[in-house]
Amino acid sequence: MKSNEKNNSQMNPSCCCYDGVSRWRQLLWYTLHGYIFWCLFLALAPMIWFYPLNELSITGYEALSLLTLTPIITESAFILKLLQKPHMVIILRLLSVVSLASFQAPDTLLRLLFLSLGTSCALLVFTITLWNPNYKIRFLMLWGLLLGFLLFLVSRIWFLSFVPAWWTQTTNTIIISIALVVNIDHIISDLTVEINSAKTSLNTNGNCKLDEQNNLPHDSETKNSIQDVSAENNTLTDVPNKTTKIQSCKEETQENSEVSTPVTNGFTSNSNNVHISQASFSSSSLLIGIGFGSLIFLTGWTFGEVSLICRWVVEGYPLHGPLPQFWGCPVLLLLGVGVCLSRQHFTKHFAWWLLGVLSLFLLYYLKTWVAYASGLFLAVFTLSIWPHMVSRAIQCPPGRTMFVCMLTWIIETLFFVWTVAYNFVPGGVYTREHTDYLISFIAVTLLSGYFTGAGAKYPSDAFIHMDSKMWNEIKKAILLLLCIGLLGFGTRSSHFEQPKPSKIFTAAIWTFHFGYDNYGWPSMERAEKVLRETHADFITLLESDASKPFLGNNDLGMWFGQKLGMYVDFGPATKKHTWGNLILSKYPIVKSVHHLLPSPEGELAPAISATVNISGTLVDFVVTHMGNHRDNEDRRQQAIYLSDILKSSPNPAVFLGYVTSYPYGRDYTQFIEEGQMKDIDPTDHDRWCQYIMYKKLVRLAYARISRGELSDTEIQMAKFKIPKNPSSNKDNHVVLHRHEDVPEYQRFSRKFGHYYPAAAPSGQSEQLYQMATPKYFV
Repeated sequence: MKSNEKNNSQMNPSCCCYDGVSRWRQLLWYTLHGYIFWCLFLALAPMIWFYPLNELSITGYEALSLLTLTPIITESAFILKLLQKPHMVIILRLLSVVSLASFQAPDTLLRLLFLSLGTSCALLVFTITLWNPNYKIRFLMLWGLLLGFLLFLVSRIWFLSFVPAWWTQTTNTIIISIALVVNIDHIISDLTVEINSAKTSLNTNGNCKLDEQNNLPHDSETKNSIQDVSAENNTLTDVPNKTTKIQSCKEETQENSEVSTPVTNGFTSNSNNVHISQASFSSSSLLIGIGFGSLIFLTGWTFGEVSLICRWVVEGYPLHGPLPQFWGCPVLLLLGVGVCLSRQHFTKHFAWWLLGVLSLFLLYYLKTWVAYASGLFLAVFTLSIWPHMVSRAIQCPPGRTMFVCMLTWIIETLFFVWTVAYNFVPGGVYTREHTDYLISFIAVTLLSGYFTGAGAKYPSDAFIHMDSKMWNEIKKAILLLLCIGLLGFGTRSSHFEQPKPSKIFTAAIWTFHFGYDNYGWPSMERAEKVLRETHADFITLLESDASKPFLGNNDLGMWFGQKLGMYVDFGPATKKHTWGNLILSKYPIVKSVHHLLPSPEGELAPAISATVNISGTLVDFVVTHMGNHRDNEDRRQQAIYLSDILKSSPNPAVFLGYVTSYPYGRDYTQFIEEGQMKDIDPTDHDRWCQYIMYKKLVRLAYARISRGELSDTEIQMAKFKIPKNPSSNKDNHVVLHRHEDVPEYQRFSRKFGHYYPAAAPSGQSEQLYQMATPKYFV
């Protein structure tokens, strides 16, 4: 009976919250540990992707993803036991925290190497704590991961979808400092617990020795009496003699040494801890590992940022769907609900899995609000199954299970990359636009992993069967995180100031490179400053869909919309396998259509046709990123498709496109002749990608701004005047170059210098006028 009491105390999560350490303090430790894990783990894929993104081919740096397979070394019992020693866990955790400083490395290669090593260390900590013999460690690690994930999302809300650890050197340093303080507090607390435990053990042993010296003679009559009582009551605790007292004292000493083991880094292999029975589950480690890997991938893929599903379901105006700056809020709340529901037994049933995977398919196949509602249920489902999946995973050997888990994550991540970048990778013809294959695989592997060995009893089911006091503390932590997240949503704006009524507007095009500069560092704040200084009223950003895990899950449209105070048309939807085509407008967008252009051979080309109300006049804009130069047939069909749209436009129209053609080439001519458009500057022969064309407008100015360090492509912009009679207007033909020679309203900003006759000097970090611009037309 005494032994049962001891085992119960080990299983009871309320016991793991004493030893002189408050529940809140322990939850804080492990929530921060979980937060650091998610920061590192979800940053690895974007950092690796930077290199093939620049080279448009496989570079070899992708091999660094194999460092996520490092947990395979824990397949060795000796290495596992070594890594589970307190000082080794401390070292690995500190290395993980220090690797955050990779953001401050002098170049991206060093940054990638340090980040890869840090992620490897974080995954080792992930493994040796979830598979630790001490139930207390496993319990706190699991809930720390879930709370840390919520904290990770909340921090992104405050930074408009970006991760503060990877935002600026200042925010990076702050995160590192906080993490170091928490880890040091954790270490000091564990040392204090060990010292107090040792003192208690010494005092108890001393009392026992005194009792042994004064014990009674053990004559046969006394022994028989004790045995009779024992047989009748099945316990020795009711026999009031010193022999019993000595035995009880020894048991108490043993119990103190077990229960007082530090609850965090104080690992123990004591036989009285709750052991993980792995023998009967070894054969299932493949299925469970694959299922666990799919769950980790699904978590980051769909909910690595709370606005992601809004970008999955977006369509053109006016039925645009949920706006991410506010409709990410229900996603956050329901992710919290999912964590709370994870204790319910219905989340272990087949019907729950069926509803979850159904919601994933509906999110993919449906549009706007119905698809969004499906995504909300998916949010609940995804986090609700984490404790049960972990319960199954830790019944299997840690090394092989985590190896299979991370290998599954790598394969699924690469497959998703292959569905979009199929034109640049081997075997892309088989993966082209086949996210449906990926979803089907995730659904099947979640089923196999979640229900493999479902009839067995799991000691780790105590993940969900916990003491009510501990559960109350966890719920308070969830509520606190959700409240902080809601406050973040409260800082966002939904109303934009209308510009002064004017018939003159500026349009700009920029191939933006997903928010990373030419060296792999975030460029958002610098880009926002440049775009603000252009005073453009309408901007299209190409290569702007970063709402993918290998691009950081960042919402560039929402960020610029909030910072510049502009309307946003994000399109096409993230699930449509394009690189993105974003519109920012100071004037209201009346309607828009998202197009997937004909692409029989190459990558899927996006386009948006939008109608904007500029001071009471409707103006049509067509923006696009056409196919690559090698995909000749694609570009021919795309030029025909777009020129038909432009030709049919009854309003004044502007074309802003990445055409991949020389001036007066086949596709250029298609727009001019069949689309009935005019080139903003037919004399500019030194163009290759970006073009600005127009009809039923009066051209006022044209400029090309050097790319500097922010992108691999320049900014082009043009000023236009809306004529009173668009059908019979007279255009401007005289070209001037000096600001002083034209009225104030016609001038471009002087922030980018003055007229420059050639390309900006190589290595120039600033954005400057170049290529014989600016030009003013009078």
